[in-house]
Amino acid sequence: MTETKGQATKHHILREGLMLASVKGLVNISIGGLAAKADMSRSGLFAHFLSKEQLQLEILEYANGLFNQLVTEPCNQIESPKAKLQFLINEMPGWHEKTDPQIPGGCIFLTATLEFDDRPGRVKDFLLNQQKEFLNFLTTIHKEGVEKGQFLGSLTDDDFAFVFYSFYMGYNQYKKFFGADNAHE
Repeated sequence: MTETKGQATKHHILREGLMLASVKGLVNISIGGLAAKADMSRSGLFAHFLSKEQLQLEILEYANGLFNQLVTEPCNQIESPKAKLQFLINEMPGWHEKTDPQIPGGCIFLTATLEFDDRPGRVKDFLLNQQKEFLNFLTTIHKEGVEKGQFLGSLTDDDFAFVFYSFYMGYNQYKKFFGADNAHE
């Protein structure tokens, strides 16, 4: 199916918005700044979103689509929970480097969760639901692994998700903040 001109324009805006938000943060995205980056008029860009909050939400939805395409969907195609976990260990840390173009600022979700942890509203609600869905994804993998005898079961499903997620957050901190080239190891 071919994109319409309007869909292509919106896709372009969201891609540019994601690139900008990954570096400057979602809270610092402005209609005017993104319009300049996307080579559009402010009114043309505003017509697509009508508010900064709607723009932020759609940038996150766009990023979530990329994450699902690169991480969760391929992982779901794998039968073995142990192989799923290995896939996540290998692919998840650098998922944002596999987009076209690469997301320059790293994982937008980790950045945004820090920005919006104390800001009530639709953006925080979206992030909270998106992150909970991912944690549920992890608990399901662990549960299947225990049921199939591939994991010991010494952790609860929730503890497993907590530990995996914590390693991911630590990886991103070491890679992005400390500049550790060996963070994945």
